Amino acid sequence: MQLLGTTSIDWNRTYETGQFTHFWEISNPSQELVGFLTSRPPGDGRTAVDLGCGTGSDVIELARQGYRATGFDLSPCAVGIATGRAAEQDVTAAFQVADVLALPLADGSVDLVVDRGCFHHLGDDDRARYAAEVGRVLKPGGELFLRGVRFTTFPFKAVTAEAMHAFFTPAGLVVDRIVPAVLSTDSTSLEKNVCLLHKAPPADGPEGTRG
Repeated sequence: MQLLGTTSIDWNRTYETGQFTHFWEISNPSQELVGFLTSRPPGDGRTAVDLGCGTGSDVIELARQGYRATGFDLSPCAVGIATGRAAEQDVTAAFQVADVLALPLADGSVDLVVDRGCFHHLGDDDRARYAAEVGRVLKPGGELFLRGVRFTTFPFKAVTAEAMHAFFTPAGLVVDRIVPAVLSTDSTSLEKNVCLLHKAPPADGPEGTRG
C-alpha cells in the first residue's frame, strides 16, 4: 500500500517486515509534542488527531493529556501495532486506517491536528489536498502542530516557511511559528522544522478575532 502521489515506499510492508524500526519509529512520545502539550491546559475531552500516526506513541500521549485522540495511518499493520500498544498501556485511544487526503471526519470537528513526518512525504498536489483537509476538519481557532525535515532528498520534501504559507494560507490557516529543531527517532535524527498554525476564526468585525 502506497501513499498516493508521493514516494514509492510500500508503507504497510515496512511495518510487516519491521523495517520501520530502523527509520522513523519512536517508542516514546516525541519530546516536542510533550513540550507543546505541557505548555497548554489539559485536553479536557477536546478532539485531537494524529495524521500518519505510525505505531501510536504520540496518540497515546494525547489521550493521556485528556484529549479524545485518534490516529490515522495508511498502514493496517501500523494501526494494529498502535491499537495493541494503547491496550497494553491501558490508554483509551482510537486508531483507524485512512488516507490523510480524505479523512473520515466531519467539517469543523477537530481541535488539534498533529503530524510528525507525514506532510514531508507529500508532493505538491497532495500537499494542497492535505492542507485543504486540515482546514476542513479543524474548528475555527483549532491548531495544527506539524513537524518535518528541512531538506529535500528522497523520500522527503522540505517543510519550510514558504511551503507552510503556500499551501496552508489558501486553506484558511495562519502560520504562527516555525522553529528549527531535530527530529529524533529511536535510531536516528534529522534536521527539521516545528510548525504551529491555527485555523482563522470567522471574521468578527473588520479585523476578525483569534479563537
